[in-house]
Amino acid sequence: MEGVVITGGEPTLNREIFSLCEDIKSLGYKVKLDTNGTRPEVVRDLVQEKLIDFIAMDIKTSPFSYSPVFSKTPVSEQIFSSIRIVMDSDLPYEFRTTCVRPIIDENEIKAVSEEIRGARRYVLQRFQSKTILNPSFFKNKECVFTEIELEKLKAAASPFVHQCIVR
Repeated sequence: MEGVVITGGEPTLNREIFSLCEDIKSLGYKVKLDTNGTRPEVVRDLVQEKLIDFIAMDIKTSPFSYSPVFSKTPVSEQIFSSIRIVMDSDLPYEFRTTCVRPIIDENEIKAVSEEIRGARRYVLQRFQSKTILNPSFFKNKECVFTEIELEKLKAAASPFVHQCIVR
């Protein structure tokens, strides 16, 4: 094992994340943080204290579109702040968007891509419909993108970022 991934839910909500990262690092392992970016102050402090080695930040959709689907309160300011922290850090990172209808379309991918303009890597993730927490949200909807459609989304994002991949 070369490293440990700290993921969630949202791991930056846990007050123990700093001591957990310190413990992992003291054992000689690298730490990857998976975050949704809603707690930029925690991300910033983890970066500044050199407690993480890689950041993967999920961007669900355009930050202005999070409420009310992903958050009861507006979180765009936090998302934008985290994007800047991640991009300004010296750490390797990637931004990720899970491509699922009706949340994602070409316009949303373009909006996210513009917000992360110049990012090193943007990953478009295939939606996996095996385990869904709220199946009624997707009832009677074709939510999975075809390979051709994913390539179109990739083409829409590619001009804005250094590397765009479909995973």
